[in-house]
Amino acid sequence: MTAQLDAVPFTVARRGYDRGEVDDRLAALTTELTALAAARDAAVAESRTLTRHLEASRSETRTLREAAAEARADIDALRAQVAELSTIPSTVDGMSARLQQMVRIAQDEVNDMRARATTSSAQVLTLAQAEADELREQSEAERTAFEEQRRVAEESLRAQLEESRARLDQLRNDSEGQKARLDAELAEHRLRVEAEFRTEMDGRRAAVLEELAALEVRQRAEVDRIADAAARDARQRIGDATSDAQRIRAEARQDVDAAHRELESLRSLQHQVAEQLTSVRALLDWTLPQMPGVQGVSQAPGGPSLPAPRAEQQADDDPQPAPRPSPEARPTPEARPTPDTRPAAAEDADDPAGTAAEDAGRPVTASPQPRPSTPNGRAGGRR
Repeated sequence: MTAQLDAVPFTVARRGYDRGEVDDRLAALTTELTALAAARDAAVAESRTLTRHLEASRSETRTLREAAAEARADIDALRAQVAELSTIPSTVDGMSARLQQMVRIAQDEVNDMRARATTSSAQVLTLAQAEADELREQSEAERTAFEEQRRVAEESLRAQLEESRARLDQLRNDSEGQKARLDAELAEHRLRVEAEFRTEMDGRRAAVLEELAALEVRQRAEVDRIADAAARDARQRIGDATSDAQRIRAEARQDVDAAHRELESLRSLQHQVAEQLTSVRALLDWTLPQMPGVQGVSQAPGGPSLPAPRAEQQADDDPQPAPRPSPEARPTPEARPTPDTRPAAAEDADDPAGTAAEDAGRPVTASPQPRPSTPNGRAGGRR
């Protein structure tokens, strides 16, 4: 019973009965039930003790009855012996005096023993009957008292059990009612807690969403900032590369212009050399016919003529063309020379062999030999 009471679950709640009072009430009921159980156990033990006493009294009564039966058997045996002795002839006719005397003595003793046996057996029977009656009366009284005590104990125990059952039923009903009330309060509290939890979770979710939105805005701003920085860096690099390309193009254009200027100067120098050669030929044409001993040579067919300048030397005199610039450094159309700007004397200088052939048909006069020309087409000693 105590274990069952201890096993009853009570949900801890804010409302309802006081836990201390409920525990005290349960402890008092448990103590009372324990006392009732102890009283019941004591009554059962006392009933068992009285039962053992009754069994002992009954055993003693049976023993006395057996002793009385044995006494009756002895009395019956003595009576049989007395009857047997009584059948002895009581006359002493024809017996001797001594034998007669012995028979008389024996008969007297037998009569005496019969009287004593009768008296003793009557006393034993009386005592045995009295003891048996006393034991029977005592046993009946003890049995009656035991039955009464057992009945009283059973009625008391039954009443206590009924009261305990009623109290347990009342306590069970109260517990069930309290449990139902606590269940309702717990369900209400659960609903309230769930509503508060949902409200709090909604608030937290909204805060988290706002934080995520702010974080997304910050990340987008950071991405835009990084993209702008990258774009500025790219534009800076492109500007630097463009500046470098323009600088390299300008330098290349300057180099090309310098090369063109040098080429023009070389062409001008070539034109000057060609003019000098023309003047030298004219001078030779004028002086050679006037020199004595040279007329026949100048007019002889197949005679020796002035050596024509070699094409290789003329090619050496021409400057090498400048390397072709790259598309980035290609000069503009304004910087390129036109074919019409080439001097006419340069065309004559490009064909010195033809000029020498024409000069070969002219009369040759004796004149001093001209100085050999340098590789640049100028006269020797003149730079």
